[in-house]
Amino acid sequence: MADDTASMSIYRASRTIKRKQSSMFNSLSSIHEDSIFVSEIAQLWPELPLVANLRCGLWYAKKLHSSCYFKSTDGHTNNLSFNTSRLNLHVASLAGQRGGCMIVDSTRKGKRFPDIANIVEKDRVFRSQRGQNAPQVSVKPKKSNQSQDQPLDIIVQNGISGDLLDSEHEDSKFDRFSLQRNLPSALNFAELHLKKGKRLAVCCNSGEDISVCICLAILISLYNVEGAYDDGRFFKKARVTKLDMRQRLVFVCKYIVNARPSRGNIKQVYNFLAGQSLLN
Repeated sequence: MADDTASMSIYRASRTIKRKQSSMFNSLSSIHEDSIFVSEIAQLWPELPLVANLRCGLWYAKKLHSSCYFKSTDGHTNNLSFNTSRLNLHVASLAGQRGGCMIVDSTRKGKRFPDIANIVEKDRVFRSQRGQNAPQVSVKPKKSNQSQDQPLDIIVQNGISGDLLDSEHEDSKFDRFSLQRNLPSALNFAELHLKKGKRLAVCCNSGEDISVCICLAILISLYNVEGAYDDGRFFKKARVTKLDMRQRLVFVCKYIVNARPSRGNIKQVYNFLAGQSLLN
């Protein structure tokens, strides 16, 4: 054993130490200690809501106001752009309404900031680390001009029955074409009722993925670039591009602030609409 240790390379030795440090006991102990720290910070600023960055942010607090979804590719060095499929606009709205918020996230050893902190302006990080006041934004909810008594038709995930379209959708991880197969019936249903001036409620299990993609398909195929219903006249003359998809998705995310459509489902919407554009 002594001979094996003596002949062990520095690389193998460091890997052995790392495996011991990453044991189940050490990992759970680290989470426990960090959760105590989060609790202490939350007690210092009880007026600020706690928001967990999915998914590991959920490990560190029992009570959370909301969640967000920032990934390591958001805000890399000298890159201040956001992925349009996860804008996390509800975080900005929440921070504006409450004077700020605390986002719980973790990162691996050696990184200066976790994923969420990489997207924050350097000046705000500098101020917050020193307990200084950072400029805040003010957000006021918009008043809806839509009449609450107007008839409502519903598209939900998982037959058509009266004014209800219930369609089966599988996650794109299990069925790569499930949404694409069901989009024609969803769009026909939407067109039939929008022509009559009715409203639509598009629902899915989470309200973050499939329903957002169906709304995106409806917006592109039945509305013009100004956002006015035109029964698909603009769509029939134009070709759908990925830029169109991104711009309309940003528009949808203004109203569905917790939107987080998967790449696979967005791709299915694009493939369907691009195919329809070629046919037109």
